Amino acid sequence: KLSIHELPCKPFIMARNLTNISKFRNTQFRILHDDIYTKSKLFKMKITEDHLCERCKKNGAEMIENLNHLLFDCPSSVEIWKKSEEILTRLSGENLTLDKNSILFGVSSGEYIHHKAINSIIARIKHNFIQIERPTIDGWENKINFQIKEIIECEKMYDKLNSRKFNRIWSKFLQNLNIPTA
Repeated sequence: KLSIHELPCKPFIMARNLTNISKFRNTQFRILHDDIYTKSKLFKMKITEDHLCERCKKNGAEMIENLNHLLFDCPSSVEIWKKSEEILTRLSGENLTLDKNSILFGVSSGEYIHHKAINSIIARIKHNFIQIERPTIDGWENKINFQIKEIIECEKMYDKLNSRKFNRIWSKFLQNLNIPTA
């Protein structure tokens, strides 16, 4: 359903290791099991009047909002992922490329030094996509920067016993967001 041509080895383990934050792990589980309430599903349950994407409808297009459209095909989603890629590239100092596989399963440790931090942020962005009010590109940079700071605070609490590990994973982001290190 998600038009993935090449599944990584152990995709569910990769997805579980995306983040320490259970809310985002739950979102990941729901995405992989197609358990997201899109307009298409709500229309089938007779909860909404139509199955069209609200973001596309505002721009004069009539596209069915299924999970694939919501995450990848909607022009707003494409813009959000491009902008997120730019922000993450700037914050991590790594040349990041977000394709469908890296969005769904995370970026690999072999390609990116800051893969754990990047994957936590990608998980948060995906969580935004399943909210009732779907994200738009307007004000996205400020919103994502704020959310990255929230993620860092959550991760800092999770790794409070091991501050060296926290600083190793998040140091570049802390530096580029001008947040003092622990």
